[in-house]
Amino acid sequence: MLVLEEQHAAMSSLRTNLMDDLQNRGVLSQVDAKQILEQHQEEEREMHRVLELEKLKQSEVLKKKLEARQSRREKQLSDTHEQQVKNTLSDVSTRGKVKRVQLAHEHLLEVEEFRLNKEREIDQQLREQQKQLETKQQQALQMQEMEMIGKLVRLGHFSQNELLRILQFIYPSRTEEHLSNTLQNINYQLATRASSEAYEARNDVNHSATGM
Repeated sequence: MLVLEEQHAAMSSLRTNLMDDLQNRGVLSQVDAKQILEQHQEEEREMHRVLELEKLKQSEVLKKKLEARQSRREKQLSDTHEQQVKNTLSDVSTRGKVKRVQLAHEHLLEVEEFRLNKEREIDQQLREQQKQLETKQQQALQMQEMEMIGKLVRLGHFSQNELLRILQFIYPSRTEEHLSNTLQNINYQLATRASSEAYEARNDVNHSATGM
């Protein structure tokens, strides 16, 4: 999670510096840059809203599923207890009465322990799910940031050296190896996105041809 947050922060800084560079070179006017940034921020807010709603929805689904499963387990405990009590009903002696009291006490302890464990298990699984969903959320936002960077890189025709120079400006204390790895990751993300867009475009063409 921390790595994803660092990557997102790096890409946000890169995006800001790319826009500044494009404005300084006259490729983008201040008005155009403002419009692009506002649109990007609006898309980011909308994606965040959709992802948050999806996270809440999936949490509710998981919670209901876990509670239903735990209710079935609790019923099994009760059924087992009832059967054990029935097996002692024929014994009307003091020993039989003591046995039934003992079974009732044991059942109460089992139910109490079961409910405590149930709450812990549900809480743990919900936390694990939240962690997974937050990771997916960060990845989705990172991909959106990469789309923005890709547009700016294509618009400004930035070379690899120029991108590396901007990264050095953003992170002056980091080693050249670290910055090169960051740039490689950005290039990989851009290439992956470009490949995905090309695939989607081919599918659209194929669907259109089939429809014709």
